[in-house]
Amino acid sequence: MITHLLPETKPHGFGRGFDTVDMEVFGWSRINWEVMSLTDTAVRTMLRMEVGAEFYSSPQRYLLGADPPAGVDGKTLTGWQAALSRMLAISRDEDGQLPTVGQFAQMTMQPHSDMLRTLAGRFSGATGVPMAQLGVMTDFGPSSAEAIAASETELVIEARNTCDAFGVQLCNAARDMAVLNGADPGDEALAHLKVNWRDPERPSQAAVADAVLKMVQAIPWLANSRVILEKLQFPDADITRLLSDKNRQNAAAVLDRLVNMNAQQQPANRAVTGGGDGGQQQPDSGPAGRGQAGQGAAVGGDAGAA
Repeated sequence: MITHLLPETKPHGFGRGFDTVDMEVFGWSRINWEVMSLTDTAVRTMLRMEVGAEFYSSPQRYLLGADPPAGVDGKTLTGWQAALSRMLAISRDEDGQLPTVGQFAQMTMQPHSDMLRTLAGRFSGATGVPMAQLGVMTDFGPSSAEAIAASETELVIEARNTCDAFGVQLCNAARDMAVLNGADPGDEALAHLKVNWRDPERPSQAAVADAVLKMVQAIPWLANSRVILEKLQFPDADITRLLSDKNRQNAAAVLDRLVNMNAQQQPANRAVTGGGDGGQQQPDSGPAGRGQAGQGAAVGGDAGAA
């Protein structure tokens, strides 16, 4: 019995569609077949190098015109025993001549080192990793800062491309988690999510500060932007603390300015400045004052006559 399976569609609240699962969605390994083949070859070269080192430390010797060497007990020594023995008993031949003892030319480890250097060069070409980071010393002197930066250019480009690719997937995962926690899929904040990666080129603090200074001089209003603090490679926690301190100082400055303005608008103390009457009415010596005094005298005279 053959059962036909039909696809079933179920709605979800993530606000976006999902593509068919593909291995390339999760990226691909940088350890490809070429890298694995070079690694296996390097392992075999190191094995031969270890075996050659044993013979390098024990060079071969030869003995002419004598019987095989014997030990103190008179027993014939084997090859390794003769090579590692501290004392050999060698007798004269039948003619009474002393035998000739010599040593073959010692082997060199240079072929193995050259092989490893060749494999390191191929590995560097396949992965972009500089040879200096593979533990292979070059015949030149120490590299300059420009030479080191040039050798890491391919890695920097690859790292930036990887950050862009990973950033999209990380933002999607962050949006999905926010929606699962009750956020609105159409929220504008979710649409503007961005991963804050560090610069893979790893510039020095002096170079970053110089670049930021030139940008602020060219565009002065950038000094009030949070982006400048991010360009200076401050962590998010430090940026939050710096902005909090700045807002607190701005609030204190506004409060001081308001207090000073209020103090300036208050009337001056006349008792201190000498502009007040001290609570006593002063006689007016002007014409109006004299007229009022005359009117008062006339009134008094009329009263007396009555």
